[in-house]
Amino acid sequence: MATKTTNKNAHGKAKLPVKKSVNFAHLGEKKINWLIAIPGILIIIVLACLLSKVSIYDRYQKLSELKKQRNELQTEQAALYDAVNSYGDIEAEFAHYTYDSFTSDELNMLDRARLLKLIDEQLLAKAYLSSWSVSGNMMVVNITGVTLEEVSAISKTLETLPEVSFCMVSNARTQEGSQNVAAVMSIYLQQVWGEE
Repeated sequence: MATKTTNKNAHGKAKLPVKKSVNFAHLGEKKINWLIAIPGILIIIVLACLLSKVSIYDRYQKLSELKKQRNELQTEQAALYDAVNSYGDIEAEFAHYTYDSFTSDELNMLDRARLLKLIDEQLLAKAYLSSWSVSGNMMVVNITGVTLEEVSAISKTLETLPEVSFCMVSNARTQEGSQNVAAVMSIYLQQVWGEE
């Protein structure tokens, strides 16, 4: 037990008791201040929720988006594989567009792209074509806006081309009031253009 002593000082007043020992059992007891504890607990709960949102929920959202993108890419990849796998069907369907698989009748037909190039470079550059037609390996063109000498020069130029067998002007008549003629020219073309 602790002993208490009282001493009187020089003025005759008593001094306060002095403790010689401490009871540690009474030191640990403190009262909880609920005005501070409740807001503190709420702040801890809010921080825990924010931390879980940032560290867990956002990552699951990103994972979900990545899975969606992966599924879209897999769908696109499957469509591309189907397109590649159907190549055999496409090849069979369009095989006759190459020279290798043409029938003899198809080989005897004219290459239309080369024919249009011939018309553009040799005829339209020098005269006006009111019409033209192709039947077999013969092309018939109606030329206007040039003189008879120019029709002759066009015919001679065409005959020098490797694509042309020969040319023939079957009809030429002068247009009223000018020296220009309206001519019908038959151009006989080589049989097979793909064999050069």
